[in-house]
Amino acid sequence: MAETSGHCLCGAVQVTVTGLSDEISACHCDLCSRWGGGIQMGIEAPADGVTVTGPVKTHRSSRLAERAWCDTCGSAVWFRYVEDRDEGYLQLCPGLFENAGGARLTR
Repeated sequence: MAETSGHCLCGAVQVTVTGLSDEISACHCDLCSRWGGGIQMGIEAPADGVTVTGPVKTHRSSRLAERAWCDTCGSAVWFRYVEDRDEGYLQLCPGLFENAGGARLTR
Protein backbone atom coordinates (compact mmCIF):
# COMPACT_ATOMS: atom_id res chain seq x y z
CA MET A 1 0.00 0.00 0.00
CA ALA A 2 1.11 3.52 -0.75
CA GLU A 3 2.17 5.87 2.02
CA THR A 4 0.63 9.35 2.14
CA SER A 5 2.00 12.23 4.21
CA GLY A 6 0.46 15.50 5.29
CA HIS A 7 0.47 18.20 7.93
CA CYS A 8 -1.65 20.78 9.69
CA LEU A 9 -1.78 24.47 8.73
CA CYS A 10 1.33 25.45 10.71
CA GLY A 11 3.24 22.21 10.06
CA ALA A 12 3.65 21.34 13.75
CA VAL A 13 1.55 18.17 13.37
CA GLN A 14 2.79 15.68 10.79
CA VAL A 15 0.70 12.73 9.60
CA THR A 16 1.87 9.65 7.70
CA VAL A 17 -0.72 7.12 6.55
CA THR A 18 -0.64 3.67 4.99
CA GLY A 19 -4.04 2.56 3.75
CA LEU A 20 -5.70 5.95 3.21
CA SER A 21 -9.08 5.50 1.50
CA ASP A 22 -9.71 7.07 -1.89
CA GLU A 23 -13.15 8.26 -0.73
CA ILE A 24 -14.10 11.36 1.25
CA SER A 25 -17.26 11.19 3.34
CA ALA A 26 -19.18 14.19 4.64
CA CYS A 27 -21.18 14.52 7.84
CA HIS A 28 -23.61 17.29 8.70
CA CYS A 29 -24.75 16.15 12.15
CA ASP A 30 -24.97 18.75 14.92
CA LEU A 31 -21.69 17.73 16.58
CA CYS A 32 -19.69 17.79 13.34
CA SER A 33 -21.27 21.12 12.35
CA ARG A 34 -20.35 22.66 15.69
CA TRP A 35 -16.79 21.34 15.48
CA GLY A 36 -16.03 22.48 11.96
CA GLY A 37 -18.53 25.28 11.40
CA GLY A 38 -20.43 23.27 8.78
CA ILE A 39 -20.15 19.99 6.97
CA GLN A 40 -17.23 17.94 8.30
CA MET A 41 -15.34 15.78 5.83
CA GLY A 42 -13.11 12.79 6.52
CA ILE A 43 -10.95 10.23 4.76
CA GLU A 44 -10.98 6.84 6.48
CA ALA A 45 -7.73 5.10 7.39
CA PRO A 46 -6.98 2.16 9.69
CA ALA A 47 -5.75 3.55 13.02
CA ASP A 48 -2.79 1.16 13.04
CA GLY A 49 -1.67 2.60 9.67
CA VAL A 50 -1.54 6.20 10.94
CA THR A 51 1.47 7.87 12.55
CA VAL A 52 0.99 11.34 14.01
CA THR A 53 3.72 13.51 15.53
CA GLY A 54 3.45 16.94 17.07
CA PRO A 55 1.25 18.77 19.57
CA VAL A 56 -2.12 17.01 19.20
CA LYS A 57 -4.97 17.60 21.65
CA THR A 58 -8.03 15.36 21.85
CA HIS A 59 -11.55 15.80 23.16
CA ARG A 60 -14.17 13.12 23.78
CA SER A 61 -17.04 14.95 22.08
CA SER A 62 -19.68 12.32 22.83
CA ARG A 63 -19.94 8.85 24.34
CA LEU A 64 -19.09 7.46 20.89
CA ALA A 65 -16.47 9.81 19.47
CA GLU A 66 -13.17 11.61 19.95
CA ARG A 67 -11.86 14.57 17.94
CA ALA A 68 -8.28 15.78 17.61
CA TRP A 69 -6.61 19.02 16.54
CA CYS A 70 -3.22 20.73 16.43
CA ASP A 71 -2.61 22.48 19.74
CA THR A 72 -0.56 25.17 17.96
CA CYS A 73 -2.77 26.30 15.05
CA GLY A 74 -6.10 24.60 15.83
CA SER A 75 -6.33 22.63 12.57
CA ALA A 76 -8.64 19.64 12.82
CA VAL A 77 -6.71 16.37 12.50
CA TRP A 78 -9.12 13.47 13.06
CA PHE A 79 -12.42 12.14 14.25
CA ARG A 80 -12.68 8.59 15.55
CA TYR A 81 -15.31 6.36 17.03
CA VAL A 82 -14.33 5.02 20.43
CA GLU A 83 -17.35 2.76 21.04
CA ASP A 84 -18.53 1.54 17.68
CA ARG A 85 -17.96 -1.01 14.97
CA ASP A 86 -15.59 1.49 13.27
CA GLU A 87 -13.41 2.16 16.32
CA GLY A 88 -10.30 0.79 14.58
CA TYR A 89 -10.42 3.60 12.01
CA LEU A 90 -9.73 7.32 11.95
CA GLN A 91 -11.54 9.86 9.80
CA LEU A 92 -8.64 12.13 8.84
CA CYS A 93 -9.33 15.67 7.67
CA PRO A 94 -8.76 15.95 3.90
CA GLY A 95 -7.04 19.33 4.25
CA LEU A 96 -4.05 17.64 5.88
CA PHE A 97 -3.03 16.20 2.52
CA GLU A 98 -2.03 17.82 -0.76
CA ASN A 99 -5.03 17.46 -3.10
CA ALA A 100 -6.82 15.53 -0.33
CA GLY A 101 -4.46 12.61 -0.92
CA GLY A 102 -6.19 11.98 -4.25
CA ALA A 103 -9.48 11.08 -2.55
CA ARG A 104 -12.85 12.13 -3.98
CA LEU A 105 -16.07 13.13 -2.23
CA THR A 106 -18.40 10.14 -2.54
CA ARG A 107 -20.93 10.31 0.29
